[in-house]
Amino acid sequence: MEILMRWGGLSISERRQVVRGFCSVLIPGSRAGRKQSETITAAYDAWRDGMRGIALYQSHIPNWKRLSRWRRKAVERSLMASIYSRSRRDRAKQAARSSEAPARLSNSIPLPK
Repeated sequence: MEILMRWGGLSISERRQVVRGFCSVLIPGSRAGRKQSETITAAYDAWRDGMRGIALYQSHIPNWKRLSRWRRKAVERSLMASIYSRSRRDRAKQAARSSEAPARLSNSIPLPK
């Protein structure tokens, strides 16, 4: 109520701007995009460490031994597609980072001779 009495001369839109300013400071925004699945991350790490084939599927697909042959194939393809997508995105991030580094250096102030 004190705030309203103190800042009562503000219009509704100006009050909303003040509230948005407070909220943005008090509650920081979250990272954009979907959160990465922990199960896919674990499988990707194992794949990067050299685990392949049946060992990878058994350790990262629940009840893999109990699935039918066709269901296994479908789940295996899905897992491998997720792993390959993660790998492709990581390579793209690394390429973007490596291309940014020289650009930052070229924009720096030249040193006196």
